[in-house]
Amino acid sequence: MTEWYYARAGQQSGPVDFDHLKSLASQGQLDPVHDLVWNASMANWQAPGTVDGLFDQAPPAMDESMMPVAPVPSHTGSNPYATPDSTWTQPYPLDAGQAAGEIVPGSDPVDVMAVIRRGFELTKRHFGTIFLVGFIYIVISAGVGFLTRFLDSKLGLQTNNGSGPIDWIVSQLVSIFLSLGLTRVGLNLVSGQPVEVAQLFGEGSKFLRALGG
Repeated sequence: MTEWYYARAGQQSGPVDFDHLKSLASQGQLDPVHDLVWNASMANWQAPGTVDGLFDQAPPAMDESMMPVAPVPSHTGSNPYATPDSTWTQPYPLDAGQAAGEIVPGSDPVDVMAVIRRGFELTKRHFGTIFLVGFIYIVISAGVGFLTRFLDSKLGLQTNNGSGPIDWIVSQLVSIFLSLGLTRVGLNLVSGQPVEVAQLFGEGSKFLRALGG
């Protein structure tokens, strides 16, 4: 069975079978012009209206100016969405103030085993980077905690539980900063974006904005 992926209003879903796509099309949940579909036999994402047999009636002719923009090929190969390594480009950004529609509960059933397999494959593929990021996170957190507790002790600020104001404040700030970077690493990992150790320290602008309110 051919596995299909589709993208609506910036939200990518799949894999599903062709009958599921036809069901979405018949219910008006798949736009023949503005949405995108893809399977492993395609070189690029395509508008659903270009896929034979997907719509019972011929979709309206597409103006060239409205043709979807083909995504930039991933560095992993010519496949534009070789899950989980490559990415796709949303060709029609939403206008300011226009919110993306909510996903109807149950419209895309979650395959628990597929999720587990995906997680296992990603862990194997990026094990070295995941291990190094985790190791650096732990070392920095432990090192900062040791240093701040030492300062609290020398300044006579240490409480009965071994902590103090310097330890609490600095440890919280470092934890927030590293957690932002760790979140970026995780998001890039599951979305097929490049993952690097340096991303652990790459969210400084968000950290400063959070501090500034």
